[in-house]
Amino acid sequence: KFAGFVGLVKTKDVPGYEIGYLVFKKFRNKGVASKSLSKLLEFAYKKIKLKKVYALTDLDNPSSIRVLEKNRFKKIKVDNKNKEITWSRKLK
Repeated sequence: KFAGFVGLVKTKDVPGYEIGYLVFKKFRNKGVASKSLSKLLEFAYKKIKLKKVYALTDLDNPSSIRVLEKNRFKKIKVDNKNKEITWSRKLK
């Protein structure tokens, strides 16, 4: 079944590659985002040889924040004006 998506893209919003994910409502709160992100991070390190990745979340998205925290991302910037948090994670 198709539960959503997870991806990696080079953007101008962060100094490297940014991860993104979306899980459809009926699949939420089942670990789908955390597990998918974990697999993407493994791919980014082993296959693409990335050393660091970034993510952006809205300040008012506790579910997405929890997914990043479970995957050992660290907050690097809180932008209260745009209601956004920038995260990073070193890969190894």
